[in-house]
Amino acid sequence: MLPISAVLVVFGAIFVGLNWWCLIASLAFKKHSSLVPPLGGLLILIGLFFDPTWRHLAWVGLLVDAGSWVMAFAIPGMIADLRKTSAARLVLTLSGNFDDVKVLLRLYESAYYEIKFERVSKPLPEGWSARSSHGTWTLLNGRIELVSHTDTTDKPARAVLEPCSDTCYVVIASPSIPNRRFDAPEFPPAQISLSSNRPNKV
Repeated sequence: MLPISAVLVVFGAIFVGLNWWCLIASLAFKKHSSLVPPLGGLLILIGLFFDPTWRHLAWVGLLVDAGSWVMAFAIPGMIADLRKTSAARLVLTLSGNFDDVKVLLRLYESAYYEIKFERVSKPLPEGWSARSSHGTWTLLNGRIELVSHTDTTDKPARAVLEPCSDTCYVVIASPSIPNRRFDAPEFPPAQISLSSNRPNKV
């Protein structure tokens, strides 16, 4: 094997081994460990491709890398998420402020929402600076109920918004935030108004 091919294959094998270790550790200890993209598989593929003797086996590099399999299964979900949050599926955008925090809430078709929080002031040495979350939303008697993906029986994470005009909603129910400096919110606090730059079409 050509020296350059051998070097690439060796480094690729190291990354492949690390990916498999992360995957096995995640399954064995029930603790998530992030896999890196199939860098190891790509290095092996390139290394084998450079050597005419091994070129016909270059594709094996991607096949043996656990990162390739994880990515193959993740791509359909990523495409579905992109479609879910496309501009064509946007139903309503609401924004507002509380304390030194900017809020941006987007409601999409298929009862999906995204909400983002960002501190306007300079981030503190301790505490949070930005946070985003998502979940499902429903419409009942003109009110919007948001149910976070973190919602559980033991730890409810829900909020209710009530229209106050054609372009405004006010939060009438929301989980309390014990310490707004250190605890990033799931929803804006109660009595906060969120407005839209266009009439409500919900």
